[in-house]
Amino acid sequence: MKQFSIISLLISALAVIVLLAGIIMQNECIYKPSALVLSVSFAIGLGAIESLRGFRYTAWIIAAVVAGMLYPGAFTHWGSFDLRNKWLMLVIIQLVMFGMGIQMKLKDFSGLMQTGKGVAIGLFCHFSIMPLMGLLLTKIFNFEPEIAAGVILIGSCSSGLASASVLNRGICCHRSGLRARACFASNTSRFGNSFKRERGARRCA
Repeated sequence: MKQFSIISLLISALAVIVLLAGIIMQNECIYKPSALVLSVSFAIGLGAIESLRGFRYTAWIIAAVVAGMLYPGAFTHWGSFDLRNKWLMLVIIQLVMFGMGIQMKLKDFSGLMQTGKGVAIGLFCHFSIMPLMGLLLTKIFNFEPEIAAGVILIGSCSSGLASASVLNRGICCHRSGLRARACFASNTSRFGNSFKRERGARRCA
């Protein structure tokens, strides 16, 4: 297996050369396949580097993103079957969430009480850095107002599914606790604003 990983690293090195040549020549038939080969072979080749083995899952996610960006048609329809069906997405998300949940135990959450500082920093980043990054993306790519609003709202959401699944079980529990606190904070703020508006309307009446 290690020998296969080393071979994959060599293939990724060759793919870099071909990718650069394709970009220089501006030939999609060259740089698109080479970019895909590079991302996949590098994800496999990380297994040969002891210090980088923990990043293989991340590398596979990057490879999937590269494949989706270069060949979107392969991920929208398989024959007459629509892969963007909302019920299919719902089932997949629920299965992933269920798979993470059954691996947790109550004792895994015991460390949450000792990480108050980390949770506070996480909450601050959730409602400051993440929405600002979403806003920055909308400005860079010049999205339409409807899409821009969705990107900023997603940036404001507490944690994420993939980010939690990448981590091990103990850290995943910490992320789950952070998600719960972030959701509680956002819902409390929403309730407070609604209460203020209702009280203001009563006073006007």
